[in-house]
Amino acid sequence: MRTLNLLIVVFIIGLFFTSVEATDRILVFESKTLGEKYYLDVASASSKGVIVTSWQKDLNTYKTYTLTKSSINCETKKIRIEEVANYFANGGLKKSFSIPLNIAEWHEITPDSIAFEFEKFVCKDGKPHPFG
Repeated sequence: MRTLNLLIVVFIIGLFFTSVEATDRILVFESKTLGEKYYLDVASASSKGVIVTSWQKDLNTYKTYTLTKSSINCETKKIRIEEVANYFANGGLKKSFSIPLNIAEWHEITPDSIAFEFEKFVCKDGKPHPFG
């Protein structure tokens, strides 16, 4: 009986954490060597012309994480970081900053980088494509 109660509790906790992690986020890339996982927040993703803007989550092995809002120009293959927030493992905000769009710079996407993985995911043939 005690084992059954424990299994039920573990199952319920598993459902809770599964649904929290699945909240409109898609795993885009996982680094086996670094132990990090990179997610795209599908609910936040939008496109205007050839530009896709979305929030991404970088979860590391220490369970601390970073949320980043960026835009990717599918035509030029460039990225612009707009907002970044770093969190402790308990969910408390460590630090955050925003870059005003009038001064945020576009940067080339380096091949085989995390930004490259996101670009491959949200762009096809120089244009945004549906995903999710």
